[in-house]
Amino acid sequence: MKRGTILSIAIGMVIGAVICVHVPEAQAETRQREQKLWQEIINEQKPQPERIIYITTEQETTEKEDDEMQKQEVLQEEVQKEEDFFTVRERQTGYSKDVQLLAAIAYTEQEEFINYFGSQEEILVKLNGKQVYLSKDKAGHMAFQYAMAVVLNRLKNHHMSCFTIEDVLYAENQYAEATKSKIYRTDIPNEIYEMAQEILQHNDLPSNLIYQGEREWGESIFEIGNQYFGVDSKYDA
Repeated sequence: MKRGTILSIAIGMVIGAVICVHVPEAQAETRQREQKLWQEIINEQKPQPERIIYITTEQETTEKEDDEMQKQEVLQEEVQKEEDFFTVRERQTGYSKDVQLLAAIAYTEQEEFINYFGSQEEILVKLNGKQVYLSKDKAGHMAFQYAMAVVLNRLKNHHMSCFTIEDVLYAENQYAEATKSKIYRTDIPNEIYEMAQEILQHNDLPSNLIYQGEREWGESIFEIGNQYFGVDSKYDA
């Protein structure tokens, strides 16, 4: 065999050996690139979690400030309306705001009494544990007096942290919404105003008379119709 032929065969064997070594490595790299490419394609097709970005714009901030200002203006208007009502009524009637409030509370609380007994001329009441008959006018007068005394005594004793007549009226779970909504009423008879003014100046009823309701609270001292008035011994009489 010629030397050139032998050399060609040797070179071919070397190249073949090199190819046998490097081709698998090249194929492996190709497979890795393909797998990586496929993974990227799959990831792109997956639904991405929604990203929510909250941006408070200057306009939104301004709108919030405007809303708060409007709320404050409405509140001020309501306060002014209340003050104007009682101021106007004081000019008309000569009675102070406290007198007007006391009259409105008592008249509204005892409004049912006015219709409760209908045309009866005498009313059966329970006074200090004894049942007695009173004329309708006398019974009505007492009902209003006791209702007013309850308000003033709650104020005097700071019952439920009350320091004004308004505090008494709006104390939690004490007076019905119907009573609260009628403090601006204009149909109160003048005699009720006079009674409120008199009891503000001079209250003869026990100072621990703080309960009024449709069921008995404390020690009952006066009952008329469905109304119970009671005292609490923890307060001074």
